[in-house]
Amino acid sequence: AHCQYGDFYPLTPYSRDEREWIGWQFHLPETDEGMVQVFMRPESPFETALFKLQGLDDDGEYTIKDYNTGLSLQVKGAELGSAGLTVKRRQKLDSALYYYRRILY
Repeated sequence: AHCQYGDFYPLTPYSRDEREWIGWQFHLPETDEGMVQVFMRPESPFETALFKLQGLDDDGEYTIKDYNTGLSLQVKGAELGSAGLTVKRRQKLDSALYYYRRILY
């Protein structure tokens, strides 16, 4: 919950349209960590979406955890910022929560 005090980045335009996904990111620059929340609305025809994350160090390596699946992976900041984070729908009305943190070697 401490990530919600970080910098706020909307990852989609605000919409109340039941066909649109909506998502945002909170980023703590002082610790280079944050969270992403995505809400998939019931009338959306999409099964996946890409969300380009903000505020990350392109050269940094990040661990990102999907709280729906419990799976974690390591990704470069440049990839999360340019290619984006892929979010997959599991059911008609769904949400996703991710936590990420830069790996310090």
